[in-house]
Amino acid sequence: MQQVARLKEYMNEVKKETLKKETYIRFLKGNTPFLAFLFLFVIAVLVERATFFNINNLINILLNNAIIGIIALGMMLIIITAGIDLSVGSMLALTGLISVWVLNKTNSIILTVAVTVIAGSVFGLLTGVFVARYFVPSFIVTLGTMYIYRSLAEYWFNGGGLTASGIRASTFIGIANTTF
Repeated sequence: MQQVARLKEYMNEVKKETLKKETYIRFLKGNTPFLAFLFLFVIAVLVERATFFNINNLINILLNNAIIGIIALGMMLIIITAGIDLSVGSMLALTGLISVWVLNKTNSIILTVAVTVIAGSVFGLLTGVFVARYFVPSFIVTLGTMYIYRSLAEYWFNGGGLTASGIRASTFIGIANTTF
């Protein structure tokens, strides 16, 4: 009887060990991107220890990725609701060009921001109307609007970029490049 009890106890321990290994493997498979990021982060910290955790570097990283982060938050909400928006990059380019154009023409930062927000809202409204009102799949609508916005930007601005100039240009550009 003792041998049978010992055998059952041993089998239970083997099952627990197997379950631990399976749980560990499942964790590794489910978190591969996070673990790869963590590995690269640790390597970066070890290689550039003195400059990486510098407060200026961390602020620089946050400032340089703020636009992408804001867009990613909006995309997260769209993806949670089982949608997709492929036109955000083209809309960002078009509204950015519009903002520089308005700034160059008016030298008014307030008017530039207002026109840019209105333009982005109108572009988003057009996309949203086709998806919500006419029930066209968001993939199709945003793929089309991506090309429309990109084409408008290339046509209106002759296939090139614009440079902010004028009295207020340095102030306008300095909004995103604040230093602490």
